[in-house]
Amino acid sequence: MNITNCTTKYYYTNQGAVSNIHTTCSNGTIYPTGKKVLYHFPQVTYIKNYDGDTITFYIPDVHPLITEMSTRIRGVDTPERRTKDQCEKDLSDYARNFTRDMLNSNDTISLEKVTGDKYFRFLASVEIGGKSLSEALLKNHLGVRYDGGKKADTDWCEMLSQHENSLEIQGLDTEQKDEL
Repeated sequence: MNITNCTTKYYYTNQGAVSNIHTTCSNGTIYPTGKKVLYHFPQVTYIKNYDGDTITFYIPDVHPLITEMSTRIRGVDTPERRTKDQCEKDLSDYARNFTRDMLNSNDTISLEKVTGDKYFRFLASVEIGGKSLSEALLKNHLGVRYDGGKKADTDWCEMLSQHENSLEIQGLDTEQKDEL
């Protein structure tokens, strides 16, 4: 087997032990050599997003069952669309629109550290032009850190207020805010 342009990555626990090892090649192929395979798709195409942290991508050169795969963003939880909490709904609209606008920016979109989640979606770090989408959502007060465990109680009204205040600091008027 001829493997060119490949990189081997070692993942460590907090104690310094190797937890995962895998080799990724320039075409996105993974050669598992450790306990848990973390996939990498260097260039995917945005199709749609349900909310701020659930996105459907077209993934080229993979099995037909996963060419259009729903993907959950690793490391962040954004507000839910279906809720009775009006602040959460309003912030969810901002998060959904922000995610859509970021993904439509024409920068290269890649999926890093891809695994499966309990709902048969991918769980991945989404990078746009080399920048983390989850960090952008957090920076703009559109979500909270989330590691897959129990969700924290979040004051969505406070988060909505923080987000709207950050828009005012950026000098966006009401019409521009509505576009986000």
